[in-house]
Amino acid sequence: TWYLQIVLNRLWEYGKGVTADETVESAVAELVETRDFEYHDLLLSQSETCGRLLRGIAAEGPVEAPQSADFLAKCGGLAASSAASALDTLLSRDLVYRTECGYVIYDRFFGIWLKSLA
Repeated sequence: TWYLQIVLNRLWEYGKGVTADETVESAVAELVETRDFEYHDLLLSQSETCGRLLRGIAAEGPVEAPQSADFLAKCGGLAASSAASALDTLLSRDLVYRTECGYVIYDRFFGIWLKSLA
C-alpha cells in the first residue's frame, strides 16, 4: 500500500485531477528519479553476478526459472551455480522475493529503475 499512497500523494501535489494514464506514469517516474542516487549505490554495492541477476529479473518481470539456460543467457551467460548463489544472496538481502508467478524485485520502484538501465 505504500506505493499507492506515495503515488497518490504525488498526484495530489500536482493540484489537478488525474485525467490520463500519463499523469500517473509521470508521477511514478518522478518518484523513481528522486531515488536515483540511492538505487545507483545499491546496485554498485552488489557483486557483478547479483547485479546482472537483478537487472535480468527487472527486465523480464516475474521470472519462474532464474536458473534456466534461456534466462541466464539474457543475463550475459551466467553459470547456473553462480545464479543460484546470487539468488540466495538477493533473497537474504530482501532485494528479490518469490511470488506465485516467479521471482520479482522487492522494491517496485527499484525494479522500474533497473529496467530503465536496459
